[in-house]
Amino acid sequence: INVTSGDQKGLYLSTKYMINHSHSHIAFVADYEGNDILTKRFAGYRQALEESGIPFRPEYVFPYPPSYEGGIEAGKKIAGSRNEITAVVTTADICAIGVMEGARLSGYRIPIDLSVIGFDNLKLCQYTVPKLTSISQNIPLKAKTAVDLLLEQIRTGSLSRPGHVQMEVEIVERQSVVSLF
Repeated sequence: INVTSGDQKGLYLSTKYMINHSHSHIAFVADYEGNDILTKRFAGYRQALEESGIPFRPEYVFPYPPSYEGGIEAGKKIAGSRNEITAVVTTADICAIGVMEGARLSGYRIPIDLSVIGFDNLKLCQYTVPKLTSISQNIPLKAKTAVDLLLEQIRTGSLSRPGHVQMEVEIVERQSVVSLF
């Protein structure tokens, strides 16, 4: 039994969301190498850039852990370099919150100077300032699906549907992204 989320699709959606808001200098924050889930998310970022004709820029990849502390470091680095980056996609809400804090500590205003999107849609997103736009992987439904499959296998000895299920993801719009046009 394996219940997953559309990891590649999630970062594709968040990157396209930024592009649709006229951002073309979009950073990716995560130390993805060696991590299958984060590598899939990185692939979604690359796919959205490529489809939109935006060149991939390795200097826009910030290989920090997808943690609050990693986000703070990435946010400081992005803001401190005063480069062209106007948007950041992350692989975890807690990292996105750290990016917002690191950038804020370096004098940036979120989302005016830097738009940010998280991934997970934790309840915490609605309490940040600004409220964090995020990719929802519907964790409660993911857990329920896994438990239902497991209980079915325990009770009957088999499954009536495939044991690998990929859950849909969707963007939850809040306040952490602005349009550049």
